[in-house]
Amino acid sequence: MHALSDLSDDVLMEIVVRLPAHSIARCRAVCRAWRSAISHASFDTALARRPAAVATVTADRLGFEFRTDYTYALEGTTPTLVSRTRVVFDFFLRWRRRPPCPQEVRLISDSLSSIVTTVRGSWDGVLCIERGVWKWKTRPLRYHVEQYLLWNPVTKACATVSPPADRGKIIGGYAHPTTGAFHLVHGSGEVVNDHLMAPTTFLIGRVGDDMAWREIPLELEEASPTDDAQPSKIFISSNRNARCVGLRGNLHWLALSGSGTLRILAFDTSSQDRFRQIEAPELGRGPADLTKVRLGARSGGKLCIFSVAPSMSSMDVWVLDGYCATVRRSSWRRKERISFVSCWTFNAATEVEVEVEVVEGVGEGEEIFLHFETWIDVYNIQCKTWRRDMEVPGLITLGSHESLVMHRESALQHEVSFGDASRAVSRTVDSDGTHRYNVA
Repeated sequence: MHALSDLSDDVLMEIVVRLPAHSIARCRAVCRAWRSAISHASFDTALARRPAAVATVTADRLGFEFRTDYTYALEGTTPTLVSRTRVVFDFFLRWRRRPPCPQEVRLISDSLSSIVTTVRGSWDGVLCIERGVWKWKTRPLRYHVEQYLLWNPVTKACATVSPPADRGKIIGGYAHPTTGAFHLVHGSGEVVNDHLMAPTTFLIGRVGDDMAWREIPLELEEASPTDDAQPSKIFISSNRNARCVGLRGNLHWLALSGSGTLRILAFDTSSQDRFRQIEAPELGRGPADLTKVRLGARSGGKLCIFSVAPSMSSMDVWVLDGYCATVRRSSWRRKERISFVSCWTFNAATEVEVEVEVVEGVGEGEEIFLHFETWIDVYNIQCKTWRRDMEVPGLITLGSHESLVMHRESALQHEVSFGDASRAVSRTVDSDGTHRYNVA
């Protein structure tokens, strides 16, 4: 044991970073030096360099039940009617296994309304799960976000966060590169339609420490004397599947300028000072672009754009060369054009709910995952072939939802990530091996 404790931090990091993520937590118990090294933010940065994996996240409303415990029995009070929701996380892998999976977190709410549970995204190893209700008595009908649940499947850390007073959505999140503290990015503004919003306010909030939100400025285009399209505005997708992409310490979103030009919003998570705009390839004009375009990242740290071609029978893959988030001008090239199977053409061209993720496999090379409403199709870039990997249930009820996310594991402990916002969880293991965590 003495020899183990004498290992330098660099050597220790090279050893432990190769272990399965779920085993890293056990290494903290070896000695104080190991615990200190593994808890440092630099270790999590090294862990993040490992290939990300695609995972499915399923949220199901289990219904209502009476919650009874010894308190009610002793005090003679009436049991409380509560609703329960389960969120199941499972890696979508054919070529390797990362137990324990699947994992399930169960949420309990005293609200008698039909709670809608959706996945906002996965950022730096943390799943962000939105919990909201429809205000049926209001006119017009309005959706209200009650809270966000943050969950790290590796460390089992959980936190709940209330949204800021402004209407809007959580549009991204990140662990600060130096401190490891988890932050959320919130956007609010004018709702243009069901899938488009014009954010006028961006807020950044550090989880824990009373969750103080602060506003971040946005660089906008200069107004043109001959342009009547209000270039001072910028539009982003409000659709949950058009998520932000993290790359090289920056968060990225697809956006439309007020003049109708496709842009990429970039936010530096180190300086946390402002949002910047990066040029995107010329794909057309108008709000309809964002329903047919997705942002991603390929191996080698390449930012890429997936766009349905005008023929509606194929998808173009654009790659950014010479990435620099501080420079507006950029160099894009069309890497390849992927043909769809004929029966998928309509869905791929018109379905705004389609999710696109890229994963670097072992042996198979890079693969592109497309999640349609009720199935997941995979395109192998090396072999240039499609396959259908699984059928998934569609939107069965208002409280059911399934999502595909690109997930990078994180070993940061709850006190680093979430501070005093951390929530206690209890664990059980089902007969099928599912690890269940209950959050009150």
